[in-house]
Formats: sequence, C-alpha cells, structure tokens
Amino acid sequence: MLLCPSGNRAKSWACEHCENWVIKDKDMCENCYYAHPEGYLHIAGEQERKIDIVFKNGDIEIYELLKEKADKENISIQDAFKIYFRNK
Repeated sequence: MLLCPSGNRAKSWACEHCENWVIKDKDMCENCYYAHPEGYLHIAGEQERKIDIVFKNGDIEIYELLKEKADKENISIQDAFKIYFRNK
C-alpha cells in the first residue's frame, strides 16, 4: 500500500475519478492497483500497468544511459524504457 502523502493523494484522486466511484463494485476495487499493487487487473478502471523504479548507487549509470538515449531521440525516459524492451 502507498503510505506517503503524495502517493495517498494520487490514490485518492484516481479513486474519485474512477467509474467505480459511482458503481461501487467491490470486486472492481479488489482487482485495482490501489487495493493490491502486488497483483491487479487495472488502475482505477483503466487497463494500465505501473512500475516504480529507483536507481541507486551503481544503478545510476543505467538511468543515465537511459536518459541519454531518451534525450538523443527526443523522447521521454518512459518511452525509451519501453523501446528498449520491445527490441529485446
């Protein structure tokens, strides 16, 4: 579960804008990222998946390489990450 203030606010906003805010289907909530980030089918009713990655110490070099590629291609780091794995 998200515990930091910004994470809780993001969850709150997502839930308030989810179609299930009105429908109130318990199963839909149970299958949401915000209820079970370790195993979910959707994020606030949208077909999405999420990865939060922290680069520390020696891994910062990986981040810098990814950022360099993104800057060179004038794309976001997120898109550079996806392109890298699509081409694997």
